[in-house]
Amino acid sequence: MQSPAHMRTMLIQLALASAGIAVVASTGCIKADDDCAVAPAEAGDSRVLAPGGPTTATVQTPAAAKDCHATFDVVASFTGDDLYDPDLPQPQLIASANAVGVLGEQPGLVGIFDSWTQEVDPDSGEVLWSATLSAGAKNIDATAVRYGIFVDLAPGETRPVQVDLGITYSLPPAE
Repeated sequence: MQSPAHMRTMLIQLALASAGIAVVASTGCIKADDDCAVAPAEAGDSRVLAPGGPTTATVQTPAAAKDCHATFDVVASFTGDDLYDPDLPQPQLIASANAVGVLGEQPGLVGIFDSWTQEVDPDSGEVLWSATLSAGAKNIDATAVRYGIFVDLAPGETRPVQVDLGITYSLPPAE
């Protein structure tokens, strides 16, 4: 697993490169009979959530073959001077990952991001919190699925929080 600082850098680069639009690249996960022309390899976005401002961030992938494997990553940090304060508590977020069939079949919660790791970047001093989930959706009754991440600023959070969201597709792991 990559460090949260490296993941954040990659997610920020992805968000800047895509200007808020999912990045699409061919990986061979899409089957010939699926309704999309190319297979997405990654989707990501970066947002600042703040009380009195935007409080929700989402990212959703284009349709992928249901036997693809998805890794969901969230990196969170405070902003401004709070970004460098290791004594602040973890940002209060409600975050989940999901997989839904392209026609709405079996909407399903993949998981709740509830196991966060704190890391202080040794070079910049930035304090980052990260969480990862990993799953496939082969049991959904659909030819293809859309994977997504939903993050909401918890009602008790008083500071702005930057969130970097990323979903990476790959072929399923060898059993």
